[in-house]
Amino acid sequence: MLFFRSRKDIAIPRMRTLIPADFPPAFLEDLIIMPISHVYDTYAKTAKGKIMHFDVVLDEKDQDKAMAFAKEWLAEIGEPDAIVNQTNCMFCHSTEAPPELRKQIDKQGYAIYKLEGCPA
Repeated sequence: MLFFRSRKDIAIPRMRTLIPADFPPAFLEDLIIMPISHVYDTYAKTAKGKIMHFDVVLDEKDQDKAMAFAKEWLAEIGEPDAIVNQTNCMFCHSTEAPPELRKQIDKQGYAIYKLEGCPA
């Protein structure tokens, strides 16, 4: 990864690279900068007592949205009564989302990465 150091450096929000203000525009046209996504480690307990472990991945660092998306996904898979709260939906880390998760985020605003006890 390249980092540029000069007085003219500008930071691009939510990106991993600093680009000097006087950097050649032709290069910037071909530059693809991927946003950093935020991962929320999530556990849900179903009405039958089953534990599901999954990550909620979104572009905003917002625990309330992560919990809302977790509940939305649980309802979609037939577990609308599953319990998710602030103690079992916690920010874990930030990273560049892999392509399959990026497609989900771009389509619906979030992605789910199934870990344990989730339906196939």
